[in-house]
Amino acid sequence: MPAALHWTVIAVDGEGHVYVVDAAFETVQILDAKGRLLLFFGQSGEAPGSFAMPGGIFIDARDRVFVADTYNGRVQIFQYQQRGA
Repeated sequence: MPAALHWTVIAVDGEGHVYVVDAAFETVQILDAKGRLLLFFGQSGEAPGSFAMPGGIFIDARDRVFVADTYNGRVQIFQYQQRGA
């Protein structure tokens, strides 16, 4: 993918987790406040949880994560839940 088409978008939830949308790898990475990787999800495709050029992210007051899935023409909604929570 040409560098001009590679962008990264970030958002932070109510617990300080940082969400990084990486359009080149079509993933969302979740980091703790110290930058340690907790989880990543997504892959290229059309199935639920897959992306075709994710282009934006929004986290609401209930910590629901909205990801704009550009070429699939949809917004997918996720929620991070820690183990044992």
